[in-house]
Amino acid sequence: MSTTLLQPYQMLGALYAGLVIGLLYSIFGIFRFALKKYRWCIYTLDALFLIAALLVIEIALFVLCDGEFWLFMILGIAVGAMLYGLTAHRLLKNLLGCVKSKLDNKVPRRTK
Repeated sequence: MSTTLLQPYQMLGALYAGLVIGLLYSIFGIFRFALKKYRWCIYTLDALFLIAALLVIEIALFVLCDGEFWLFMILGIAVGAMLYGLTAHRLLKNLLGCVKSKLDNKVPRRTK
């Protein structure tokens, strides 16, 4: 049984869980991009992401509010994932694009 004094901490924990889910999405997105030729790999990665995201949500609910289902916890997780998508995901995407372009310029091409 939690009191209202713990709810701000629980909301922050939910935001952090949402950020972790966003980070997982980026990591799985990198693998999806690398394996886009293989359709079955994409389906497998999607299933693994779903399992990992649900596991993060379950752990957050059990650790933060003793397994009680609170709507503000789900909203906090959703807001955390959206915050990640609007901020860190774009930065990571730009960083990986810069690294890829640098590597493309450094790696010599084979000619026939």
